[in-house]
Amino acid sequence: MNSKWEAKYDFNKNAKSYECPKKGIKKEVVSFNYQSMTKPTEISRCLVIIDDIKNLNNRESNYLSAKLKTEFWIELGSAVTALDYYVEIILQQMFQNETSRCYIKTKAGEEITFIIKLIKIDFKGYIFELNLKDAYELSKKYKENGVLMFKKYPKFAQEYFCRAAKILLSYGPFDDLSEENDGVEAELLKKLLQNLKLNISACLIKEQRYEEVVFLTSFVEENSENIDKAIYRRALALHNLKEFKKAKEVIEKSKTFRKNAELVNLHTKILNDWKTNDHNYKNVVRKMFS
Repeated sequence: MNSKWEAKYDFNKNAKSYECPKKGIKKEVVSFNYQSMTKPTEISRCLVIIDDIKNLNNRESNYLSAKLKTEFWIELGSAVTALDYYVEIILQQMFQNETSRCYIKTKAGEEITFIIKLIKIDFKGYIFELNLKDAYELSKKYKENGVLMFKKYPKFAQEYFCRAAKILLSYGPFDDLSEENDGVEAELLKKLLQNLKLNISACLIKEQRYEEVVFLTSFVEENSENIDKAIYRRALALHNLKEFKKAKEVIEKSKTFRKNAELVNLHTKILNDWKTNDHNYKNVVRKMFS
């Protein structure tokens, strides 16, 4: 959730506003009664009051739909709507007892604004300080949030999947880990990481980033117990890269692919497109030398 923020100052060199142009979010400090320079981290809880919301226009948000002028807790890392995801990013740039006017720009160019007061921070440390079991549970939570957001907000889903994968990778390799010594079995960690790679691949396919999908699904070549979902996404990426032979071979790695309609249809398409591609290539060569 880290984003590059730019601070703007008044003539007295006091920071008055902070902006993240890449994400279209900004906050302007209304008041700040100093108590501590501690900011919330990704695993903190924040007690807030939100007020004076403008231009929400029935857009989906659990945080901005809360009762105005009423204190409530936000557990960071729980957002499952685009607006709430941005609210959490803003909160991580605030101090306790700070009140700020916040702005979130929509795709249509409209600006949603609201005032948020950060009353209290329940500081729970940093992600890198978590033990393996807590880190595993946090990764599962991020993955579940991503799954919930995938249909409506694939970009945000991808960010959650990537955050979860980064946490797990920081504990790798997993081979020497065990539930007895570390709180989680190595196989559970490997399975979750593999699942996250698949989910990231699904997001990348939407963006037509096929080379990255091939890289992320490389475990298909090494694992004898291949998952049909992984085989499908790898073969689809190879097909779109016109690596027809490799795509065909990947699908045929599945001993049960004939029973999977999705794989059968893709296999047929690969063969047909491979034949068409070869035919077109031969015609081009023939014309060049005729």
